[in-house]
Amino acid sequence: MQRNSSFFTLTCAYIIVEGAKRTGFNDIWKRWRYVKPGEYVIFIVITLYLFIQILNFLNHKSYFNGQLIYNRSLVANPLTEVPIKLLIKNKITGPVFNQDVLGAQMIWLGYPGLRPFVDSRNSSKERFVNSIAILSNPVKIWPQAQKDYKFKIVMLNMDNNLDLQFIKYLSAQSDWQLISVNGPIVTYVKRGEFYLPIELNGFEDLLKSHNVSDDNLRTLQKFAVGKNVSTSQEAYDPYITYIDLFSTSLTLFRLGYSGAAADDLVKVSMISDQLYIRKTAGLIIKQLASSPNL
Repeated sequence: MQRNSSFFTLTCAYIIVEGAKRTGFNDIWKRWRYVKPGEYVIFIVITLYLFIQILNFLNHKSYFNGQLIYNRSLVANPLTEVPIKLLIKNKITGPVFNQDVLGAQMIWLGYPGLRPFVDSRNSSKERFVNSIAILSNPVKIWPQAQKDYKFKIVMLNMDNNLDLQFIKYLSAQSDWQLISVNGPIVTYVKRGEFYLPIELNGFEDLLKSHNVSDDNLRTLQKFAVGKNVSTSQEAYDPYITYIDLFSTSLTLFRLGYSGAAADDLVKVSMISDQLYIRKTAGLIIKQLASSPNL
Protein backbone atom coordinates (compact mmCIF):
# COMPACT_ATOMS: atom_id res chain seq x y z
CA MET A 1 0.00 0.00 0.00
CA GLN A 2 2.83 2.40 0.88
CA ARG A 3 4.67 1.64 -2.36
CA ASN A 4 1.66 2.14 -4.62
CA SER A 5 -0.27 4.98 -2.95
CA SER A 6 1.61 7.70 -4.86
CA PHE A 7 1.06 5.99 -8.21
CA PHE A 8 -2.61 5.44 -7.36
CA THR A 9 -3.11 9.11 -6.41
CA LEU A 10 -1.49 10.49 -9.57
CA THR A 11 -3.35 8.03 -11.80
CA CYS A 12 -6.69 8.92 -10.20
CA ALA A 13 -5.96 12.64 -10.56
CA TYR A 14 -5.27 12.16 -14.28
CA ILE A 15 -8.48 10.12 -14.76
CA ILE A 16 -10.54 12.74 -12.90
CA VAL A 17 -9.09 15.57 -15.01
CA GLU A 18 -9.68 13.71 -18.28
CA GLY A 19 -13.22 12.85 -17.19
CA ALA A 20 -13.89 16.48 -16.28
CA LYS A 21 -12.74 17.60 -19.74
CA ARG A 22 -15.30 15.35 -21.41
CA THR A 23 -18.13 16.84 -19.37
CA GLY A 24 -17.34 20.39 -20.48
CA PHE A 25 -15.70 21.31 -17.18
CA ASN A 26 -12.72 22.72 -19.09
CA ASP A 27 -14.86 25.50 -20.61
CA ILE A 28 -16.44 26.28 -17.24
CA TRP A 29 -12.99 26.43 -15.64
CA LYS A 30 -11.69 28.90 -18.24
CA ARG A 31 -14.65 31.26 -17.61
CA TRP A 32 -13.94 31.33 -13.84
CA ARG A 33 -12.71 34.78 -12.79
CA TYR A 34 -9.98 33.32 -10.52
CA VAL A 35 -8.69 30.80 -13.02
CA LYS A 36 -5.07 32.02 -12.94
CA PRO A 37 -4.70 32.06 -9.13
CA GLY A 38 -6.50 28.70 -9.05
CA GLU A 39 -4.01 27.19 -11.51
CA TYR A 40 -1.10 28.52 -9.45
CA VAL A 41 -2.54 26.96 -6.30
CA ILE A 42 -3.01 23.60 -8.05
CA PHE A 43 0.53 23.78 -9.42
CA ILE A 44 1.95 24.54 -5.95
CA VAL A 45 -0.04 21.69 -4.35
CA ILE A 46 1.15 19.19 -6.99
CA THR A 47 4.75 20.39 -6.61
CA LEU A 48 4.62 20.06 -2.82
CA TYR A 49 3.03 16.63 -3.11
CA LEU A 50 5.76 15.40 -5.47
CA PHE A 51 8.46 16.96 -3.28
CA ILE A 52 7.15 15.17 -0.20
CA GLN A 53 6.95 11.89 -2.13
CA ILE A 54 10.55 12.25 -3.33
CA LEU A 55 11.71 13.11 0.19
CA ASN A 56 9.75 10.17 1.53
CA PHE A 57 11.36 7.86 -1.02
CA LEU A 58 14.86 9.07 -0.18
CA ASN A 59 14.20 8.49 3.53
CA HIS A 60 12.68 5.01 3.19
CA LYS A 61 14.75 2.68 5.28
CA SER A 62 14.81 -0.81 6.73
CA TYR A 63 16.55 -2.10 9.82
CA PHE A 64 18.45 -5.26 9.06
CA ASN A 65 21.21 -7.13 10.84
CA GLY A 66 21.82 -4.32 13.31
CA GLN A 67 21.93 -1.41 10.88
CA LEU A 68 19.71 0.90 8.85
CA ILE A 69 19.51 0.18 5.12
CA TYR A 70 18.07 2.80 2.76
CA ASN A 71 15.77 1.23 0.15
CA ARG A 72 16.78 3.22 -2.92
CA SER A 73 17.71 0.49 -5.34
CA LEU A 74 16.73 -2.98 -6.47
CA VAL A 75 18.82 -5.44 -4.46
CA ALA A 76 18.64 -9.11 -3.53
CA ASN A 77 16.39 -9.72 -0.56
CA PRO A 78 18.77 -9.92 2.44
CA LEU A 79 16.08 -11.61 4.51
CA THR A 80 16.15 -14.72 2.32
CA GLU A 81 19.80 -14.40 1.35
CA VAL A 82 21.16 -14.65 4.91
CA PRO A 83 19.82 -18.13 5.86
CA ILE A 84 20.85 -19.54 2.47
CA LYS A 85 24.38 -18.17 2.85
CA LEU A 86 24.45 -19.55 6.39
CA LEU A 87 23.94 -23.04 4.97
CA ILE A 88 26.61 -22.54 2.32
CA LYS A 89 29.12 -21.11 4.81
CA ASN A 90 28.73 -24.12 7.11
CA LYS A 91 28.81 -26.67 4.26
CA ILE A 92 25.23 -27.76 4.94
CA THR A 93 24.14 -29.20 1.62
CA GLY A 94 21.66 -31.65 0.15
CA PRO A 95 17.95 -31.88 -0.74
CA VAL A 96 15.90 -29.06 0.75
CA PHE A 97 12.18 -29.04 1.46
CA ASN A 98 11.41 -25.37 0.99
CA GLN A 99 8.76 -22.76 0.33
CA ASP A 100 8.55 -22.20 -3.43
CA VAL A 101 9.49 -18.49 -3.35
CA LEU A 102 12.79 -19.39 -1.66
CA GLY A 103 13.71 -21.88 -4.38
CA ALA A 104 14.97 -19.47 -7.04
CA GLN A 105 17.36 -17.66 -4.72
CA MET A 106 18.54 -20.99 -3.35
CA ILE A 107 19.34 -22.18 -6.88
CA TRP A 108 21.07 -18.89 -7.70
CA LEU A 109 23.25 -18.85 -4.58
CA GLY A 110 23.78 -22.49 -3.70
CA TYR A 111 23.09 -24.98 -6.50
CA PRO A 112 24.15 -27.79 -6.86
CA GLY A 113 25.08 -28.05 -3.17
CA LEU A 114 21.58 -26.95 -2.19
CA ARG A 115 18.83 -28.66 -4.17
CA PRO A 116 15.43 -27.06 -3.46
CA PHE A 117 12.34 -29.23 -3.81
CA VAL A 118 10.30 -26.53 -5.57
CA ASP A 119 10.68 -22.98 -6.83
CA SER A 120 8.17 -20.38 -7.97
CA ARG A 121 8.29 -21.54 -11.60
CA ASN A 122 6.54 -24.76 -10.50
CA SER A 123 8.05 -26.48 -13.52
CA SER A 124 7.33 -29.89 -11.96
CA LYS A 125 3.60 -30.36 -11.40
CA GLU A 126 4.28 -33.53 -9.42
CA ARG A 127 6.56 -31.77 -6.94
CA PHE A 128 4.20 -28.82 -6.61
CA VAL A 129 1.27 -31.12 -5.78
CA ASN A 130 3.44 -33.15 -3.39
CA SER A 131 4.64 -30.02 -1.58
CA ILE A 132 1.04 -28.91 -0.97
CA ALA A 133 0.16 -32.41 0.24
CA ILE A 134 3.11 -32.45 2.67
CA LEU A 135 2.27 -29.04 4.09
CA SER A 136 -1.44 -29.82 4.36
CA ASN A 137 -1.11 -33.20 6.06
CA PRO A 138 2.42 -33.64 7.46
CA VAL A 139 1.48 -36.38 9.93
CA LYS A 140 0.43 -38.70 7.12
CA ILE A 141 2.59 -37.54 4.17
CA TRP A 142 5.91 -36.33 5.61
CA PRO A 143 7.41 -39.67 6.82
CA GLN A 144 7.06 -41.24 3.38
CA ALA A 145 8.13 -38.07 1.57
CA GLN A 146 11.24 -37.92 3.73
CA LYS A 147 12.14 -41.48 2.65
CA ASP A 148 11.41 -40.82 -1.01
CA TYR A 149 13.23 -37.51 -1.38
CA LYS A 150 15.84 -37.90 1.42
CA PHE A 151 15.40 -34.37 2.74
CA LYS A 152 18.24 -33.10 4.92
CA ILE A 153 17.20 -29.45 5.22
CA VAL A 154 13.88 -27.64 5.68
CA MET A 155 13.50 -23.89 5.04
CA LEU A 156 10.02 -22.42 5.30
CA ASN A 157 8.17 -19.19 6.03
CA MET A 158 6.17 -18.76 9.25
CA ASP A 159 4.01 -16.09 7.60
CA ASN A 160 2.48 -18.74 5.35
CA ASN A 161 -0.39 -20.61 7.03
CA LEU A 162 0.44 -23.95 5.41
CA ASP A 163 4.11 -23.57 6.33
CA LEU A 164 3.14 -22.69 9.90
CA GLN A 165 1.11 -25.89 10.28
CA PHE A 166 4.02 -27.99 9.02
CA ILE A 167 6.62 -26.14 11.14
CA LYS A 168 4.65 -26.86 14.30
CA TYR A 169 4.63 -30.53 13.32
CA LEU A 170 8.36 -30.56 12.52
CA SER A 171 9.26 -28.80 15.78
CA ALA A 172 7.88 -31.79 17.67
CA GLN A 173 10.06 -34.29 15.75
CA SER A 174 13.20 -35.29 17.67
CA ASP A 175 15.18 -36.05 14.50
CA TRP A 176 15.02 -32.43 13.28
CA GLN A 177 16.65 -29.41 14.90
CA LEU A 178 16.18 -25.67 14.46
CA ILE A 179 19.41 -23.86 13.51
CA SER A 180 18.24 -20.46 12.30
CA VAL A 181 15.41 -17.90 12.55
CA ASN A 182 15.63 -14.90 10.20
CA GLY A 183 12.44 -12.86 10.33
CA PRO A 184 9.66 -15.33 9.39
CA ILE A 185 12.10 -17.77 7.74
CA VAL A 186 13.03 -20.81 9.82
CA THR A 187 15.67 -23.39 8.96
CA TYR A 188 15.82 -26.95 10.26
CA VAL A 189 18.36 -29.69 9.53
CA LYS A 190 18.22 -33.45 9.98
CA ARG A 191 19.84 -34.19 13.31
CA GLY A 192 23.21 -35.89 13.02
CA GLU A 193 23.57 -35.34 9.26
CA PHE A 194 26.01 -32.44 9.47
CA TYR A 195 28.93 -31.24 11.55
CA LEU A 196 27.51 -28.07 13.06
CA PRO A 197 29.43 -25.28 14.80
CA ILE A 198 28.52 -24.64 18.45
CA GLU A 199 26.31 -21.62 17.68
CA LEU A 200 24.12 -23.64 15.30
CA ASN A 201 24.11 -26.92 17.21
CA GLY A 202 23.17 -25.13 20.43
CA PHE A 203 20.71 -22.69 18.83
CA GLU A 204 17.56 -24.35 20.18
CA ASP A 205 19.03 -24.76 23.68
CA LEU A 206 20.01 -21.09 23.70
CA LEU A 207 16.47 -20.05 22.79
CA LYS A 208 15.04 -22.28 25.53
CA SER A 209 17.38 -20.75 28.11
CA HIS A 210 15.78 -17.29 27.76
CA ASN A 211 13.10 -16.57 30.34
CA VAL A 212 10.58 -13.74 30.34
CA SER A 213 11.88 -11.38 33.01
CA ASP A 214 9.82 -8.91 35.02
CA ASP A 215 12.04 -6.11 33.69
CA ASN A 216 11.20 -7.04 30.11
CA LEU A 217 7.48 -7.12 30.91
CA ARG A 218 7.63 -3.67 32.51
CA THR A 219 9.64 -2.26 29.60
CA LEU A 220 7.19 -3.61 27.04
CA GLN A 221 4.16 -2.40 29.02
CA LYS A 222 5.55 1.16 29.00
CA PHE A 223 6.46 0.87 25.33
CA ALA A 224 2.96 -0.31 24.37
CA VAL A 225 1.33 2.92 25.59
CA GLY A 226 3.74 5.40 23.95
CA LYS A 227 2.74 8.46 21.95
CA ASN A 228 1.92 8.48 18.23
CA VAL A 229 4.02 10.42 15.75
CA SER A 230 2.12 13.11 13.80
CA THR A 231 1.16 12.47 10.19
CA SER A 232 3.10 15.54 9.02
CA GLN A 233 6.28 14.31 10.71
CA GLU A 234 5.88 10.86 9.19
CA ALA A 235 5.50 12.44 5.72
CA TYR A 236 9.04 13.87 5.65
CA ASP A 237 10.65 11.40 8.07
CA PRO A 238 8.90 8.09 7.44
CA TYR A 239 9.03 5.18 9.79
CA ILE A 240 11.34 2.25 9.18
CA THR A 241 9.49 0.09 6.66
CA TYR A 242 10.86 -3.23 7.85
CA ILE A 243 12.63 -4.34 11.03
CA ASP A 244 14.02 -7.85 10.82
CA LEU A 245 14.35 -8.14 14.61
CA PHE A 246 10.63 -7.44 15.07
CA SER A 247 9.70 -10.12 12.55
CA THR A 248 12.12 -12.54 14.23
CA SER A 249 10.59 -11.86 17.65
CA LEU A 250 7.11 -12.70 16.34
CA THR A 251 8.41 -15.93 14.82
CA LEU A 252 10.10 -16.94 18.08
CA PHE A 253 6.91 -16.18 19.99
CA ARG A 254 4.84 -18.36 17.64
CA LEU A 255 7.39 -21.15 18.00
CA GLY A 256 7.01 -21.01 21.78
CA TYR A 257 10.31 -19.31 22.66
CA SER A 258 8.66 -16.53 24.66
CA GLY A 259 11.75 -15.44 26.58
CA ALA A 260 13.87 -14.99 23.46
CA ALA A 261 10.95 -13.24 21.74
CA ALA A 262 10.58 -10.78 24.63
CA ASP A 263 14.32 -10.03 24.59
CA ASP A 264 14.19 -9.19 20.88
CA LEU A 265 11.03 -7.13 21.28
CA VAL A 266 12.72 -5.01 23.97
CA LYS A 267 15.55 -4.34 21.49
CA VAL A 268 12.95 -3.40 18.86
CA SER A 269 11.43 -0.85 21.26
CA MET A 270 14.77 0.98 21.23
CA ILE A 271 14.81 1.09 17.41
CA SER A 272 11.29 2.26 16.54
CA ASP A 273 8.04 3.18 18.29
CA GLN A 274 5.68 2.60 15.36
CA LEU A 275 2.04 2.15 16.30
CA TYR A 276 1.67 -1.37 14.89
CA ILE A 277 4.78 -2.49 16.81
CA ARG A 278 3.47 -1.02 20.07
CA LYS A 279 0.05 -2.62 19.58
CA THR A 280 1.67 -5.97 18.84
CA ALA A 281 3.82 -5.61 21.95
CA GLY A 282 0.66 -4.93 23.96
CA LEU A 283 -1.01 -8.10 22.68
CA ILE A 284 2.10 -10.19 23.36
CA ILE A 285 2.60 -8.99 26.93
CA LYS A 286 -1.05 -9.78 27.71
CA GLN A 287 -0.45 -13.36 26.61
CA LEU A 288 2.86 -13.52 28.47
CA ALA A 289 1.37 -12.12 31.66
CA SER A 290 -1.46 -14.68 31.59
CA SER A 291 0.84 -17.64 30.86
CA PRO A 292 0.87 -20.16 33.72
CA ASN A 293 4.52 -20.98 32.94
CA LEU A 294 5.80 -17.53 33.92
